[in-house]
This record gives sequence, structure tokens and C-alpha cells, in this order.
Amino acid sequence: MTYLQLIIDIVFFVTILFLLWQLDRKIGKQRPPVDRETFLELEEMITRSQEQADQFLKAIEEREQGIQNLLRKLDSQEKKLLGMIEQAEGLSEGLAEQQAALKKDPGPDSFTDRYAAILQMIRQGLSPEEVAKRSGMAEGEVNLVVALSQTRTDRP
Repeated sequence: MTYLQLIIDIVFFVTILFLLWQLDRKIGKQRPPVDRETFLELEEMITRSQEQADQFLKAIEEREQGIQNLLRKLDSQEKKLLGMIEQAEGLSEGLAEQQAALKKDPGPDSFTDRYAAILQMIRQGLSPEEVAKRSGMAEGEVNLVVALSQTRTDRP
């Protein structure tokens, strides 16, 4: 019985192969062959597509490098700004201390010290208006101190 089953399986297999071969022949006749011109046109389209894809990737890489350069510049500027902020905070604290010292109750030499501080700020290049703001004095008083100082230095 097993020989009979084996023979039936072989016949069945050969029949399926024959039917598949016939089907492939019929489908092959229905399919129009690709002519050389169409093939070359398709090949040219693929080549152009590859070139365009390469150009696109190159442009992306260039833009990525540009972005990285911008990030480096921004980081550098951020560090500079942070340094300037720290410096400004230090100067602000120093000015607050100077203003507090100038606003203390006047002692015997405090007027002289106060006027010396005003003259020092003027020598540093501050305008009378800036000196007045920092010292808490009126601008007219600052101008008066400067004028008196100049008259003292003009005397022999």
C-alpha cells in the first residue's frame, strides 16, 4: 500500500508541475515584453533619482554642520554673557556698599570723605548726573563740589 501511495503522490506532483508550467506560458504570452528604449529610460530615471538623493543628503549634512557651528557660537556667547552678568553683579554690590557708606550719619570727616568720593567718581569718567544717582545727592550739589574743587586747585 505504501508503494501505491508513493506512486499516486508522484503522479499528483507531476500533474501540478505541468499545470503550473502551462499557466506560466499563458501568462508570459499576455505580458508585453519590455523594449530596450523603455528599459534605458527607466535606468536613466533611477540614475537621476540616485543623484538627487545624494545631493539631498549632502545638503542635509551641510546644514547640520552649519547648525553645529551656530550652536558652538551660541555656547560661546552664553559663556561671555554669564561672565558679564557675574561682573555686573559684583559691580552692583560694590556700588551698593559705596552708596550705603555715603548715606551713613555724617561724622566729623564724613563730608570730606563724601566729597572725595564724588571727585573720585568724576575722575573715573562718570557724569555729574551718574554721580548724583550713585551718591544719593542732588546733581546741583555734585556740580558745586566739582566747581569748588576746581577753584581750590586753581589757587596758588
